[in-house]
Amino acid sequence: MYTFSGSLAAAAQYGKVCRPALFKRSMKRYNVAWWAYSFPVTVLAMASTNYAEHVKGIVSHILMLILLALSVLVSFSLTVFTLINSKMLLPDNEHPTASLLIV
Repeated sequence: MYTFSGSLAAAAQYGKVCRPALFKRSMKRYNVAWWAYSFPVTVLAMASTNYAEHVKGIVSHILMLILLALSVLVSFSLTVFTLINSKMLLPDNEHPTASLLIV
């Protein structure tokens, strides 16, 4: 059943999602929350692998390869960005291997 309040709620959610200026601004600085993108992409790639095994079609295998490549690319780039910005994540007064040293 169509309701006016339901369509307003959907429009409000759509407005929150589609804000390219806000997205562009948030991508200028590294944030640990970027790792949240890796999980859904990887799960989607794994699901496409399972789907391609059952369907056995060329389109499903191409989709599987594209999603797997995207998953690897996202994970690899997040690893590189995290290593580059590791100073931002660690306190200035403590060396990352300080807890491993036996004094």
